[in-house]
Amino acid sequence: MKLVKFNSLDGMNRLNFTNVFMRVFQLRISLFALFLLICLFLVSCGDKPLKTGYIDINQINKEYKLAVQYNKYIKGIEETASLELIAIKKEIQILEDTIRGFNRNGKTIDQDILQKFYKLQKHFEFQQNASRKEIEDSVKVYTERLNIEINKHVYEYAQKNGYDYVYSPAGTGTFMYADSNLNITKKVVYYLNSR
Repeated sequence: MKLVKFNSLDGMNRLNFTNVFMRVFQLRISLFALFLLICLFLVSCGDKPLKTGYIDINQINKEYKLAVQYNKYIKGIEETASLELIAIKKEIQILEDTIRGFNRNGKTIDQDILQKFYKLQKHFEFQQNASRKEIEDSVKVYTERLNIEINKHVYEYAQKNGYDYVYSPAGTGTFMYADSNLNITKKVVYYLNSR
């Protein structure tokens, strides 16, 4: 950068005015270019109506074959876990009744019975937590897989059928009302099940 010496204040003011003028002029040119780009974008959009549809994701989760299979699988895990817990709970109940019987009759409770009772209670709690974790993990994994499949096929369906927008309002708060003619859920379910 060169340092410029001025012999007069008048020379310095002229240079400063020139710098300010050039910056404003460049700003106006860039604003004009931005305005021109916006105008071109709006003109390119045209006034063609956009093809729009929406899907009810809850209905898809009830009718999509893969979603139904996942739900059956998760229910199977829940039932198996429940049966295991019921068996342990029955053993705990028998020991509990035995301990109450000893207490009512004023007899001394055998330490082996108490130890078995507490071990079964701990085992029940452990099994209950493990089952809950297994179910939660399975639900998470299968929900992610299901969402990936649904999104992939809805994207394909929308492209093949010329949709500009496809919404899923359930739980997303995207919109509060839509004309029922825009509901393409049945078509999408049919498409999903055909995959």
